[in-house]
Amino acid sequence: MAGNGGAGVELATFHRAKGLEWDTVWVVGAEEGVVPIASAVSPAALAEEQRLLYVALTRAGDELAVSWAGQPSRWIAPLGASVDTLSARPPVAEARRRFARIREALDPAGAARTA
Repeated sequence: MAGNGGAGVELATFHRAKGLEWDTVWVVGAEEGVVPIASAVSPAALAEEQRLLYVALTRAGDELAVSWAGQPSRWIAPLGASVDTLSARPPVAEARRRFARIREALDPAGAARTA
């Protein structure tokens, strides 16, 4: 669904997604070299990349699907089955429990307070 309630698909970058929410969110390309971007090498740059991923993963109201083609991002891989099975479109209550686990796993530096 598009943000205005019409049928369609809305594309947004991690940056643009801040403060927005959609019923269903697909985060594509969540792999090393993309998330975090290969040029992010300093601790500050990596922290920003992690914060942006947190923002992207928490924009879904009902469903979240995460995909990658190569090696999963260092921040996705530790989530294991809680992410691998999200694309199976779990019931809303189960998805919300999984989102809570994702938030906890991605929030070691206070991302929830800055998102």
